[in-house]
Amino acid sequence: MHDFLEAWTSFDPSNGATLLDGDEKVLAKYEKHTVRWDWSSFIQAFKFGEPDSRLHIGLLPQPFCGAIDSAKVVILTLNPGLNPIDYFAERRVPEFVGFREAVFATYKQRFLGRYPLMFLDPQFSWHSGFKYWHDKLSKLINQFALEQEIHRTKALEFFAQSVAVLELLPYHSANTPADFVQKLNSAKLACSYAHDVLLKKAKAKEVLLVVVRKNSLWKMPKVDGKVVVYEKSEPRASHLSLNSAGGPEILKKLAQVWRSR
Repeated sequence: MHDFLEAWTSFDPSNGATLLDGDEKVLAKYEKHTVRWDWSSFIQAFKFGEPDSRLHIGLLPQPFCGAIDSAKVVILTLNPGLNPIDYFAERRVPEFVGFREAVFATYKQRFLGRYPLMFLDPQFSWHSGFKYWHDKLSKLINQFALEQEIHRTKALEFFAQSVAVLELLPYHSANTPADFVQKLNSAKLACSYAHDVLLKKAKAKEVLLVVVRKNSLWKMPKVDGKVVVYEKSEPRASHLSLNSAGGPEILKKLAQVWRSR
């Protein structure tokens, strides 16, 4: 198992830990760039509602979403965003809803249901993460259902099982974090995994990589039909529509997977 997956499958937030080993020492030098709040301190913050580029290290990290080691499409991006619902989901939503449990299951890669990519799971449709990723992929899901002549719910489930998201940085923030993130162990491990494992799989046609954010840090080469890299103004919106750089390639890859089942 690659060190990246080893680090996260052994990560245990049940004791209150929210930082991956090795990150705490780096972040201690950049305290002004981080904040650790609970629900009450978040909603009572002096600048509540303003854009916040600090890393919210009191929230659960999300280094990846989905079955990262078996997905057929992996989307490489920067880091989880920040929305009031993130604090509410972790601190105020009743336990039976299962949000925290789904995040824990993602760390372990032991999924609780048919939607490994939890932000395509209808049970989490109330969460901002669902809105973000479902909106991003919605047109592709619709088109896939049409082309394969299947019900949309079946296409949604297939996307959730076949697509994963890899974050360069696992910690939440509203804006792009400062450049020091490159020093974090979590970011180094993510880059190492992307190159040592995913890029090799992509070159072997086992997976399609779509780099939608910060390839200046990911440093992925463009490889026709295997690695799509968003350039110029494309990363700003990171569209995954039918007319985007990555959308048609995702449809093509998943159609191949669907037919070979």
